[in-house]
Amino acid sequence: MSEKLLPCPFCGGNKISVWDKSRYDVCVRCDKCDAQTDWLPTISDAITAWNNRTQPNEPLTLEQQKRMDGEPMWTVTNGVEGSGRWEIVDSVNDKYIRLCNPADESYDCESDTYGKTWLAYRNKVDEGVE
Repeated sequence: MSEKLLPCPFCGGNKISVWDKSRYDVCVRCDKCDAQTDWLPTISDAITAWNNRTQPNEPLTLEQQKRMDGEPMWTVTNGVEGSGRWEIVDSVNDKYIRLCNPADESYDCESDTYGKTWLAYRNKVDEGVE
């Protein structure tokens, strides 16, 4: 086993074991809290699954949005519960970000209002988190 195992993402434990149930079933398991990966065909697959961590879903910067032409992002109007929705970045310039929603409606959001009246994320934000 050449790849180092990261600590447990749930309890932070460092005693991590590779379980080899049979020639074709391998998982990685935390000896402290018993969290484990699915049973996978190879040790390498199990280690990769264990070490894979979800990236934080921080609000996107305007610079990140400028590089997202044609990509979806989750937008939220600040202070309006339930306002989150998927939108596609249609175009970006210094003053506006043009967004298109699933109903094929396009509209411009002023760049200087970003962070004040609205935010955008790479992934959907759970209600009450924004």
